[in-house]
Amino acid sequence: MSCGDTITTDTTLDSDLVDCPSNGIVIGADGITLDLNGHTISGDDEPFEPCPDDEPCDIGVLNDGHDAVTIEGGTVRDFGPGVGIVRAKRNRVRHLAAVGNTFEGIFLFRSARSRVQGSSASRNGIGNSRPGIALIESDNNRITGNTMSRNGDLGLYLEAADQN
Repeated sequence: MSCGDTITTDTTLDSDLVDCPSNGIVIGADGITLDLNGHTISGDDEPFEPCPDDEPCDIGVLNDGHDAVTIEGGTVRDFGPGVGIVRAKRNRVRHLAAVGNTFEGIFLFRSARSRVQGSSASRNGIGNSRPGIALIESDNNRITGNTMSRNGDLGLYLEAADQN
């Protein structure tokens, strides 16, 4: 497994991915699990430039549009956002630490019926006034048993997000 890989089947990391210059891992299919297996996915702590207008860049773990995905069991650090769930349903983020990311540690955008549980978000968004966990235009999600500390703004931020 290498930085920037797209996974389409259940995947368990067997080592850390370090100094990723842009994205760490991209989810490429519905119904799969990414198990970090206690390992760390880390960025190079530098913005990826130039990022093409139509592409997400510098995200630790990105799921753009895939349903019923589980991301669990490790640390994501030193990216723009740590973990991004975008336009997806029924995702799970469990037992994950999002640490020292430039923007949000974990964010859900236009996503529904997902869960973030037993995870932590710390030291994210420092200098950018960003929260540890953010739900933006995302409804019917459950955020339970998490810890959020020393983030740049709030621990948990909701915008245009109902019934969470």
